[in-house]
Amino acid sequence: MRKKSIKKAFVGILAATLALGMHSSMLGAVAGASLDDDFSVPTFVDRTGYVGEKMEIARVMPTDEDAEHYSFIVLNEQNEKVETDGYSFLPQAAGKYKCLYSYVLDGKTREYAYTVVVEVKDGPVFKSAPVFPNAFISGKKYVLPTLEAADYTSGKEVKANVSVAVTYGGVAVPVTNNAFVPTFKTQTDKAEIVYTATSGGKSAKISVSVPVVKVADAAGKLSMTELFARQGFSNVKATEEKLTFTANGNAEALLANKQAADGLELEFGFGEYDQAESIVVTLQSYEDPSVALTVEFKKGRKSAGVGSVILNGKTTKAYTYAKGSALRLSYSDAKKQFLGVGDEFLFDVTTDAQGGEFTGFPGGLVKVGIAVKNTYGTCDLDLYKVNRQRLSSSDREQIAPTLYMEEFNTEYAVGDTITLPAAYALDVVDPNAELRVTVSKGNTTVKDLSGNEIEGVLVDPNKPISFKVEKSGNYRVSYDMLDTAAVDDNGDPIEESQSKPIRVYDYEAPVISVNGSVKTTVKKGDTITIPEVKVTDNDGGNLTMLQVCMIRPTGYIDAIADNLSSSGTPNTDTVKSSTYTFAATGTYYLRLMATDQYGNYEKKEYVIKCED
Repeated sequence: MRKKSIKKAFVGILAATLALGMHSSMLGAVAGASLDDDFSVPTFVDRTGYVGEKMEIARVMPTDEDAEHYSFIVLNEQNEKVETDGYSFLPQAAGKYKCLYSYVLDGKTREYAYTVVVEVKDGPVFKSAPVFPNAFISGKKYVLPTLEAADYTSGKEVKANVSVAVTYGGVAVPVTNNAFVPTFKTQTDKAEIVYTATSGGKSAKISVSVPVVKVADAAGKLSMTELFARQGFSNVKATEEKLTFTANGNAEALLANKQAADGLELEFGFGEYDQAESIVVTLQSYEDPSVALTVEFKKGRKSAGVGSVILNGKTTKAYTYAKGSALRLSYSDAKKQFLGVGDEFLFDVTTDAQGGEFTGFPGGLVKVGIAVKNTYGTCDLDLYKVNRQRLSSSDREQIAPTLYMEEFNTEYAVGDTITLPAAYALDVVDPNAELRVTVSKGNTTVKDLSGNEIEGVLVDPNKPISFKVEKSGNYRVSYDMLDTAAVDDNGDPIEESQSKPIRVYDYEAPVISVNGSVKTTVKKGDTITIPEVKVTDNDGGNLTMLQVCMIRPTGYIDAIADNLSSSGTPNTDTVKSSTYTFAATGTYYLRLMATDQYGNYEKKEYVIKCED
């Protein structure tokens, strides 16, 4: 049996299983090989489902680090390849779908496959499930996710009507333009969000419960103890330097607001009462909750000494701790790496908590949970900081939001249409931190595709901003973040700005047009008229050379026009017509050349025979 090491990232390895609300059952046996020898797979994957319903895909991995040419495909009954997004596929017809994994080792192909059976549901189905933060903050506006549903009963896709309703404490909450504002009542009440899809007299529902927390009073003073939805903690108190959560059994504190995975920093520790063996930090993808990582700090039943820090319940490393000292954990989604106190390296992350291939958090946003486990008496969980925000008895937030955006491309070509990636102003306290964007070239504001200036435009991730770049050069995308809950010593809102450069290049050659014809046969002593030459350039005429010349039979060049100024830029994009007299017989070449500032050039050449 080969050793089960997974040290390589394999192209085509796909995303997690067990999505909420999907059908699951056990995997079948590997075809033609021992599963233990050749593949590592999750225990459960989606095996049955409905047309139009998202089907999660198992992330099956080769167990041998020398595996080559690893690939994955989904095939329908016609043996046609089905499109996937790397995490799931959306079946468009009933039937059996084959999920096929293969790799090559020592010249031989190993394969593993399982079958998904898809049926037509008698009624509408939702194409996806909604995602929500760990908790809603009272008094803050939340935009509910928009869901799509369809009915395939007739054999064709028929769009279903989808409505959403919210109740809190048994009372309906107004929903306007798909948004609502929760109002805290009691610690035990939860906002109940119900999506209903209807079609042909039949319906389907998705119901989700989300806690509501009260972070600020009527005067706007903060209570940072309420930034967390608490499960199992009997008490929480705040001091100048930390929050302390107390429990007599296993308990968890869930940070209300989502955060950016990349650059996330947490400071926490065992408190004065330390009768818990472990603190476990969980990072869960906001976009796909089935993708999660856990880091456990295990001290056992000692107050100080050497303990273990454990990634996803498997990979272990020793760490030293002392009673009342703070632990630190930071995560880089770019490097897929955890660091500890003093930026000490802890783990490279290759698999997630379920044992599937981990390629980063889908969407880049995470929900954060911190729990005490294996308690044997009274235990405290001390929380010091989330990112730069100190969690304390202070009733003021003094940390501005942080900017998170999806992958940002910085190089484009003239004529490209640029769509800004989804961006968010993420804050520990305020879920509605404001983000505005300005796009400029030099001192000029760029206009969007509708002709509106992109200056201080409020960013809505659901409404992408696009613009077309007509000229090369340096552009700047500036983001301004405003957190109305964060104020300076004068009581003014704290703002923070970041900018991203965009460089637009010209890759197209100028276009030469000749206003007339050129004789190709002349007599010695003849004088011809060279037509007017005009050059156009996609970059607005940024030419560095516009030249018309005649090459004699001897190779000598007669410069008829060289429209370069002393500064190296053209005086004009047009060369007026001129004359040329042939003094000797032989073959002449009339050459027209145009070059722009990026070195793109166009050449036209006429062959002229001069006879005696």
